[in-house]
Amino acid sequence: MRMKVALAGCVLALLSFSASALNVAMSVSSDGDGKPTIFGKTNLPDETELIVGIQLVGGKYFAQSEATVKGGKFSAGKFSDGDAALPPGLYTIEVSAGMAAVQPESVQSVFGREGENLKGRYVKTLGVGGSYVNFSTKMQLP
Repeated sequence: MRMKVALAGCVLALLSFSASALNVAMSVSSDGDGKPTIFGKTNLPDETELIVGIQLVGGKYFAQSEATVKGGKFSAGKFSDGDAALPPGLYTIEVSAGMAAVQPESVQSVFGREGENLKGRYVKTLGVGGSYVNFSTKMQLP
């Protein structure tokens, strides 16, 4: 059984992209064994380093994996509970691109030194260090 769930999209303008929109779309596939891989599409620049997290809502399971954008895509996982499939339930999926200072130089040139070129509802600003991207959604795993 192969399950694909389309998750929400978002719009984020990057000034370095001539105010073009950043459309974040993700899908999750489970391959029938309950060990999902998170696949994403974005117009964040190549080499953007991401952290992808998955957490069981109201439960104890939480895991993270690193991912890198290449050609507008990224993937992270297979997420599992040791060698076991994840328990069924509602999960929060979170994708974050860290502050510009921790990104490769090619990404910093798009984000701006402190993320000042990032705009939109998924941009978070810290008092120190600038802005970063954070996208979160929920999904049901069987």
